[in-house]
Amino acid sequence: MTKNEKISQAIIKTKERRKGMTCRVFGVKVIDSKLSREKRKHIESLFIEANWLRNAVVSSDDVFTFDRSVKEVSVKSGESYEMRSFDALSSQMKQDIVDSVKSETKTLATVKSNGGHAGKLKEKSCCNSIPLRQYNQTYRIDFNKSTITIQGLRKPIKVRGLSQIPKEAELTNAKLVRKPSGLLFYYGMVVFQLPFCIRRQIRLWQRFLALRGGGAWTNQVFMAAVFAVVSPPS
Repeated sequence: MTKNEKISQAIIKTKERRKGMTCRVFGVKVIDSKLSREKRKHIESLFIEANWLRNAVVSSDDVFTFDRSVKEVSVKSGESYEMRSFDALSSQMKQDIVDSVKSETKTLATVKSNGGHAGKLKEKSCCNSIPLRQYNQTYRIDFNKSTITIQGLRKPIKVRGLSQIPKEAELTNAKLVRKPSGLLFYYGMVVFQLPFCIRRQIRLWQRFLALRGGGAWTNQVFMAAVFAVVSPPS
C-alpha cells in the first residue's frame, strides 16, 4: 500500500469514527508575560511570512496552480521587489495558507455565479491568523503544564484555559490568532454525543428521580449505568 493510499484509508476511518461526535471550538489565552524574546520573535515572523505567502498567492496568475512547497516569494519593499525566504512557516502551515486562498476564490466565484456582487481577492497589509492543521504534528498540548508547542518553535508557550477542554475530546485543527487583546489559540475538536432519543430519556429519568426524592448518589449511579451501556465509539 502506497503512502497516499494509507492516508486515504486513515481519512475514511476518521470520518467513520466521528459520525457519532459533535464539533466544538474552544479558545485559550497565551500568557503574554511568559513569552520570551525568542518566542515573540518567532511568532511575529510567523505572521509576517504568512502575509508574504498569502499576498504572493493572491497576486499570482493562477491561485490553483500555485506551488504549495515554495521556498521563497517576491515581496514589495519600497518601490522595488525582493525575494524573501520562509524561516518560520512549516510545510503544513504553507499548504493551509495556499488552500485558504483557493477556498476564498471558489467562494467568490460561487457568489458571482448565483448573481451576487463580489469583487476579487486583494493583498493585505498584515495577517492575523496562523493555521495549525494537525494535533501532535503541527502543534502539541501538555495539559499538565498548561503549555502548547507549535511546529518550528522549540520551547512551549504558556497558556491559560486548557481546563475547559473536555478530557474525552478528540482534538483536530487549530489557529493561532492575533488580536488587540493578545494572542489566542482556537481549537477545533470533536466530542462524543449521545443520540437525541437517549439524551431525552436521560432527562426524563432525572426528573422522575427528582420527583421521587432520589439524591445525587442515585442520579450518579443511573448515569454511570447509562454510559456503561452506551459508550463512545473507539
